[in-house]
Amino acid sequence: DRENWLKSIRRMQSEEQLWDLGEAEPKILDYLSTFYGTSENKVKQRPRRAQLRQEKITPESKSSVESSLEESESSPDKPNLDQQSETREPEQPVEPAP
Repeated sequence: DRENWLKSIRRMQSEEQLWDLGEAEPKILDYLSTFYGTSENKVKQRPRRAQLRQEKITPESKSSVESSLEESESSPDKPNLDQQSETREPEQPVEPAP
């Protein structure tokens, strides 16, 4: 019903940063209560998980991530494929049998 939709909108505005619907709110409530009314089997909705924390990427943080990647690529635990190809003996051509 309309009252429950209004509660849902207020919850979304306070917890999920839904913008103020302004003058459109009554029309939206009419639409939702008409076409998406309450069901006979009311099921309590699970609460949503907390939003993930987003960190701004700055040139300084980007360079630290890049250096971390470079360190992990040259780690002794993980062989460097470029170094392996440099130390490998060149293959000798096989002479055909006479």
